[in-house]
Amino acid sequence: MLSTMSFPFSLKLLSDKFFPDIPSASGIAYTGGTYYVIGDDAARVFCLDTQWNIVSTITLTDFEGYRIPKPDKADWEAATLVDIKGVRYLLALGSGSKSPQ
Repeated sequence: MLSTMSFPFSLKLLSDKFFPDIPSASGIAYTGGTYYVIGDDAARVFCLDTQWNIVSTITLTDFEGYRIPKPDKADWEAATLVDIKGVRYLLALGSGSKSPQ
């Protein structure tokens, strides 16, 4: 069933870009000129500049392949930034589909 809900704004896609080095993108957070992209089957967080270039990565696991196999992935689904006592942290959250991870 289609929703009949209306929104007081509209969205317009201005451009798109393909990232062959990023296996998936489930969550994204932005701070200080850097986008942090996390994927449900990715072994790294990808750090992109404001022109969408990968400038670095943050290793999450020692898996060396392109995509972590479904039985082994942590299933990261969301990312946000939190400030704790004046220090900014990237918080990644899983879907909760894999226990106990």
